[in-house]
Amino acid sequence: MQDAGYQLGIVQADEEPQDWKPFKAVGTDVRVMEMTTIEPNQNLFEVLGVPNATFEKMRLDLMLAIAKWFKTANISQTEAVELLECSQPQLNDILKFKYDKFSIERLLKIVEKTGQRAELNILEAA
Repeated sequence: MQDAGYQLGIVQADEEPQDWKPFKAVGTDVRVMEMTTIEPNQNLFEVLGVPNATFEKMRLDLMLAIAKWFKTANISQTEAVELLECSQPQLNDILKFKYDKFSIERLLKIVEKTGQRAELNILEAA
């Protein structure tokens, strides 16, 4: 359940999830994934009942920022790990969105190394 919520979060961020399934009955290039409909302002992790949904969403958002940076930076993974001060396996985990392997603090530090800045918004409970 936790991974499904994470993969759907990736879809919402206009990235390609890792668990698409071929749907050849419709076409050779068609892929499908079961989804739950949510409102744009809802936290997908909360909708799916993932424990600590707010923290999971924060980690996903941070990883997406790092992955988008890497995608546009035009550098090799070797150059990226040196710049981000992380290991090759850690960068691979980030690029595969294995968010359960990182603390929010660690991801924040990596985001800062990309030249980006994260900001926390406090919202009233619905």
